[in-house]
Amino acid sequence: MTISTSVTRLLGITHPVVLAPMGGVAGGMLAAAVTEAGGLGLIGGGYGNPKAGYGGTEFMEREFRAAGNARVGVGYITWSLAQFPHLLDEALDHKPVAFFLSFGEEKPFARKIKGAGALLICQVQDVDGASRALQNSSSPSCCHSFNASQQPPHCRGRSRRNCASCWPSGRARSQC
Repeated sequence: MTISTSVTRLLGITHPVVLAPMGGVAGGMLAAAVTEAGGLGLIGGGYGNPKAGYGGTEFMEREFRAAGNARVGVGYITWSLAQFPHLLDEALDHKPVAFFLSFGEEKPFARKIKGAGALLICQVQDVDGASRALQNSSSPSCCHSFNASQQPPHCRGRSRRNCASCWPSGRARSQC
């Protein structure tokens, strides 16, 4: 059964399920399985630092190989990606369908990600962060998710689960 929402249409998936790109946990096999099940699997690059036990060039090469030909994306901790900028190009060489950035300024990466044809997904922690992400993305292909602990006004008072809001046309749309 297909579930059609603004999120499923934007992401090109049949079920509104997105694997969070948790570094060291969300690898290529899991990302491919989520995609195969109708969601969107994201490989977690985390901090991008191989000293953390995951991340870095070899880790991501291995995880993209494990994903095979599945339609997957990738995610990094944004402030750390700035310390390892070569990882952006290396990940984009694998043609991810989406690139998820968390906890930092997305502007330095947005143009290159969108230029590579990947959907830019920015995790933001508050309404100001969402506004900044919208200004920096300047693209109809940008989805933003809010951390549950910092829900925007249109989600306050609802359950403690994450609230995803997508602005595929620059207008707020909520699926809380």
